[in-house]
Amino acid sequence: MNKPALIFFSILSLIIVFTLHLFWGPIKLFFIDYRTDILQASDLPDDFTYSPIDNTTENIPRVIHQTWKTEDIPDRWKDAQQSCINLHPDFEYKLWTDEAMREFMKENYSWFLPKYDAYPFNIERADVVRYFILYHYGGIYLDLDVGCNRSMKPLLEYPAFVRKTSPSGISNNVIGIRKKHPFLLQVIRSLPSYAFNYHFPYLTVMYSTGPLFFSVVWRAWRSLPMAENWHHIWVLNSDVYTGFNHSFFNIYEGSSWHNDDAGLVFYLLRHWLLLTVLGFILFFFIIFLIFGSSLKPAARVSRSSRRAFGSPFSSKSSSPWRKIKQYVSTDENSDQQNSDAVPFMAEFDLESQTRPKSR
Repeated sequence: MNKPALIFFSILSLIIVFTLHLFWGPIKLFFIDYRTDILQASDLPDDFTYSPIDNTTENIPRVIHQTWKTEDIPDRWKDAQQSCINLHPDFEYKLWTDEAMREFMKENYSWFLPKYDAYPFNIERADVVRYFILYHYGGIYLDLDVGCNRSMKPLLEYPAFVRKTSPSGISNNVIGIRKKHPFLLQVIRSLPSYAFNYHFPYLTVMYSTGPLFFSVVWRAWRSLPMAENWHHIWVLNSDVYTGFNHSFFNIYEGSSWHNDDAGLVFYLLRHWLLLTVLGFILFFFIIFLIFGSSLKPAARVSRSSRRAFGSPFSSKSSSPWRKIKQYVSTDENSDQQNSDAVPFMAEFDLESQTRPKSR
């Protein structure tokens, strides 16, 4: 291989290695075996057969949390909101406004308030506060574009549930979880490690506080010894989530925070295989034009890049947290060691948790 080719492939290899390191967490989401996590319709009683004597068998409190800027909900979401209130008359309902959310953080978790205020997008604060609220109170969080199709009472017996998203991972738009669940501690203490500006609003939100961040932390959580039955995170199958008579939720018009770059991301996710094939065809065509017959088969080592995520990431982030960490860490052991300074972590005693009665 001639010198220009060697230099080219050396630079290419460094780019691939850096990208793989940076996005190794999201990449591993594509290889998760969901068989031990999925909650099927057959696992749940219907609304007629579910009739506990009292709520002693319920792990998740009967509280529904939602967030919005003010108490004035947009008209397009009022039906969704009301459907959940109507189907759950014996549930407490809490609508958290921007003012109430910040007051909650100031009163209960003031040590995190500077970081909370530093997020560049309001949706990031909405993401973050739902983790703290659910840790503090427990209950069920629903995005405002999520309406209810049936009572959520059958889901309360589980310690935690979320829903699967496409193409892989879980979403944070529906979260049911018991109070003080240790998974949320893992989420909260991972937040500083992912607080970066990726220069594209959609990617910044998704990977700093949103579903992609939530999924990466969940994947790491699944491998921990404490993620046993009592601390398991159940994932609603797609038919249990929406689209059928037995589904728990209906989806209304939403995603108001998405910007134009979100459309590009969604397009790339829908056509990732085709784009990968076309990219490799173009790549090898360019290589052939540049190096011609001097190119040897050994150059095909770049095939590993087909699993890499492209990224506009720059280490010169505009985030006020830039000095906390120069790179996003995907080392779970390092993340856990660096996050043990969370003030209320010392108060959490896993062994003192009472296990639920057998179902």
